Amino acid sequence: MPATLEKLIMALLAKDPEHRPHNARAVVRVIKEVEQDLDASGPERRADGPSQGPGAPMSDNGFADQLSAAELAVRQLVWKHGKDHALVITARMELADLTGHSGDVRGAAKLYDRLGRDCSAWFGPGHSRTLDAFEGMARWVSA
Repeated sequence: MPATLEKLIMALLAKDPEHRPHNARAVVRVIKEVEQDLDASGPERRADGPSQGPGAPMSDNGFADQLSAAELAVRQLVWKHGKDHALVITARMELADLTGHSGDVRGAAKLYDRLGRDCSAWFGPGHSRTLDAFEGMARWVSA
């Protein structure tokens, strides 16, 4: 996947609205740049298979869809079960890991940090869910 397209996708998925493109024209402009880059590189340009390990970017074209699906799953689980339910916490961990594997190591660490703080408030600082979240954050910080 071209780096420009990956950057656009991550911007479109940004939780903070200030980090998203300001309008559709900006998105179209970047897409046109990507198309020009692909046309210039010819048919030999293709994505390799997904890489493994923390911090290694996924290079398949489906990671944006996976991130969107994971974010939607978290929202649906929160709506159905409440913020502090075990299924929600697991889904948030999966979203954080997927974020990190997409190449956004900082984003993964930030998601785990937020989850750790939430779990600490809900269950206490020594609870296993709190410790798991902060361990996940440390794993991505060190990646």
